[in-house]
Amino acid sequence: MNESRRVLKNTVWLFSATLISALSDVVLFVLIARYLGPEQLGIFSFLYAIISILTVFSNLGLDTLIIRDIARENDKAPSFFSNIFILKIIMSLISMFVLVGILHWMNYTEIVVRLGALFSMIIVLKAVLSLNDAFFEAFERFEFMGALKILYSLMVVGIIWICLQFIVNLFGIVLVMILASSLCVILGWILLQRRMFPIKISINPDKWKSLLKEAYPFVFASFMGVMYAKTDILMLSKMVGNDAVGVYSAAYKIVNAYGIFPSILVMALFPLLSRRYKEAEGSIDKISNHMMRFLLIIGVPMVIFCTMESEKIIYLLY
Repeated sequence: MNESRRVLKNTVWLFSATLISALSDVVLFVLIARYLGPEQLGIFSFLYAIISILTVFSNLGLDTLIIRDIARENDKAPSFFSNIFILKIIMSLISMFVLVGILHWMNYTEIVVRLGALFSMIIVLKAVLSLNDAFFEAFERFEFMGALKILYSLMVVGIIWICLQFIVNLFGIVLVMILASSLCVILGWILLQRRMFPIKISINPDKWKSLLKEAYPFVFASFMGVMYAKTDILMLSKMVGNDAVGVYSAAYKIVNAYGIFPSILVMALFPLLSRRYKEAEGSIDKISNHMMRFLLIIGVPMVIFCTMESEKIIYLLY
């Protein structure tokens, strides 16, 4: 019973945080489209797509490894944090230079390159935020992860909405995202330090090798997933232009928001499945079957409704 209550509590926190996060993303795109126009939305969407791809390399699949292993053995957390933090920072800095190099190589305008250089700071911050979230999830402290996600979403949307009343450009929007992310990183470290384990940074290259050897299947899977989701925007940007990317992204962001329901359920159950695999392997089939039935019950009516009412949804938002 305690385990069921814990899963329910985690699901409620995840649902609240993920729903607010998904809605804030949609609202952010709506605000940029309404106040700055489709071309600026296209530039923002294009850079966000590249950053999403490069973030996969900065994370190296290590977040999934953290959740899987720390959920089983919490005492490994300090060692994992210190080594993975250094690895992520190194890969994030490399990714920042790669982003600017790609923009120069593809002959984008100077404004796009400068915005991309500023936007690239998000890669480092997202890598650290995902590291914090992985430990929150491994310890099943979803209330911490949920609270920080909600705080970030409300800060970004609220501040950007206020700024757009005074005609702020994309540079101001990206700066707000950087400041909000930085605050959430600091708060996340405080929660980890005070509620879970002492944070100590150390370098152990031998540990890096073993971590990367175990994590490479996760990074490959993540890379294929993000390429599937983002390649269309990269192609449109170069083949047609930023206006087309803006129009396409406006609609696609709504469709993308539907994915919050399966992601919530998977995130809530992943630590439990990891423990059950070690303790009672046969129980995983039962949990997985229940999860698939639940997703079908939610997904099929949602697809039908959104397909029938798509025109009204677009006009309502944009």
